Amino acid sequence: MEVLLERKHPLGDRTIGGFYDENGTFRWYTLEDKDRKLEEGGIKITGGTAIPKGRYKVELDWSPKRKGLVPFLRNVP
Repeated sequence: MEVLLERKHPLGDRTIGGFYDENGTFRWYTLEDKDRKLEEGGIKITGGTAIPKGRYKVELDWSPKRKGLVPFLRNVP
């Protein structure tokens, strides 16, 4: 599965966005830490930095907490 993650709303220490599927259809909201622009030389803060921009494998897996299938990104550096 390939999805597009768009980071839409930076809000101080967090970033709200969304996942869109291969057809451009909105699928899920996302909530990440602050985008510190690692790909531009920004400094990573453990537990406080959004994942770097890039291509990642996405797998759907069951979440007992969410009681449904949720996307998991694999091999995030």
